[in-house]
Amino acid sequence: SSNPVSMQGGKLTGAGTLSGNLTTSDDNNQNTPPATIAPGVSDPNEPTANPIGILTLDGNLTLDASAVLEAELAGTSNADPNNPQYDQLRIAGSGFTRTVQLAGTLRLKGRNNFVPTVGGTFDVIVRTASGWNRTGTFSRVEVDLNTLPCTRAVVRYLSDRVRVEVIRLADVNADGCVNDADLLAVLLALGQTGGSAADANCDGVVNDVDLLAVLVALGQGC
Repeated sequence: SSNPVSMQGGKLTGAGTLSGNLTTSDDNNQNTPPATIAPGVSDPNEPTANPIGILTLDGNLTLDASAVLEAELAGTSNADPNNPQYDQLRIAGSGFTRTVQLAGTLRLKGRNNFVPTVGGTFDVIVRTASGWNRTGTFSRVEVDLNTLPCTRAVVRYLSDRVRVEVIRLADVNADGCVNDADLLAVLLALGQTGGSAADANCDGVVNDVDLLAVLVALGQGC
């Protein structure tokens, strides 16, 4: 597209290349789902299409605060681009330096009963362009606990990619080290329910069992 592609809602899916600049913006209509980019083809009318996919954007990317990037995980390797194991967005442009502005939500889902292990990594955005100017970060990382139960992840912003890393449940504050700061976070959250990060044993409530889980894991990753 010679003009920027502007999404004010709905979902962009697919596997292949979109040539043009892509932006998202909130149309302030609460009845409209937020603009969501979801690589892969999950369509009941296309039963042979792969729901896991690599979507290449040959252009600049601008995500606003309401945008969602949705990545499904079914494995750890995308070595075979024709049969990727997790969703990936690639920013392309031979001879170009692309602009990438990140904001909004990174949503992670599991597929095919995949269970990621601590330390597993997934490069959900990769630069294949000659260069990029990346600014901003995702304001929220949302893990779908229905398909990725007891999974906690942190985002690493590297020079040529945005990487998701699965971390220990006991690392409550997601700083890579289980220490007294995590104990304090559990103490402050005692009694909370509904998927709190301080729920270190993933039973739905923050209590003394979570304190014990953090105590047992003290020093891990440090």
